[in-house]
Amino acid sequence: MVLCSKSTFQPTTCPTMPSYNPCPNGYTYHTSTTQCYRIYNGSGLTFDLAENKCKEDGGHLASIHSQEENYFLTDIGFNGNPSATVWIGIHYANNAYQWIDGTAVNYTNWGGEVDTYRFTCGYIHSGYFTDVSGDWFGYWDNNGGCTNTQITYIIWVMWPQDV
Repeated sequence: MVLCSKSTFQPTTCPTMPSYNPCPNGYTYHTSTTQCYRIYNGSGLTFDLAENKCKEDGGHLASIHSQEENYFLTDIGFNGNPSATVWIGIHYANNAYQWIDGTAVNYTNWGGEVDTYRFTCGYIHSGYFTDVSGDWFGYWDNNGGCTNTQITYIIWVMWPQDV
């Protein structure tokens, strides 16, 4: 499965809440981020192939900038599946984790130690994880690396798209 997202932000003089879903068919709108998100059941896709699928739709693998957004994406990404994993757009490059869409990494939810030596692409786990640091929900992991093909993905897309 893949989780991608699109931004629907359009500058206006007076922000208004849409009374309808402004996203393309198959996408879920999130009011806090003004983004559209879609889950793809992309079994067999590596991190790079999942990102390419998102680009075909005009978006990227989802970037996450708050706990609230992480919970939202965990909810739509797993839909009750207690053992699912979903690619997100975080990857290790130039000695730091970066979002594939170029936005700042200002929030993380890694569950335990992060192995940047062998595994450089991140994904979300549904369900809970407990370690010495506490309890984690929708925690991130990178075990298995960028070539793991047992992960679905979330796309975010900007909508409406510029023509």
